[in-house]
Amino acid sequence: MSNRRFTLSLFALLMSFYIVFNSAAANAEPLDSTELQLQDIVFLLLGEPIATAVDDFYSAAYNIHPVVYPYEIELEQLRRPNGNRSYPFLITIVTTPVIGAHNSAGKDRITFAISPGPIIKLVNFEHIESYPLPPHLIH
Repeated sequence: MSNRRFTLSLFALLMSFYIVFNSAAANAEPLDSTELQLQDIVFLLLGEPIATAVDDFYSAAYNIHPVVYPYEIELEQLRRPNGNRSYPFLITIVTTPVIGAHNSAGKDRITFAISPGPIIKLVNFEHIESYPLPPHLIH
């Protein structure tokens, strides 16, 4: 009888693991997709304008230039202000710049206008939140 109980318990445990891991895998975001690849390309192409906007804001307070890594950028909004199939775009991102050895400096919302050329213009820079930094990084 105890052998049968052990077998049933083992079977129930294995089924539990199977259900948990399969449901987690089914609900997980794909590791890579065309949409994610295109988003990452846009973030790479916007790297210099993002770095300039962030540096302009943080340079007064810190003695080291902040860095924005592409994986620290979130797409908040992308829209065509002139309607379908027009080519000016407004893109709003939220980023967490780092200073020094990956010390998060803050959180910022940045909006750019992108038009054919390409011409990239900073529309808005909003500092959302500041994070504490080590004293040697502050002016």
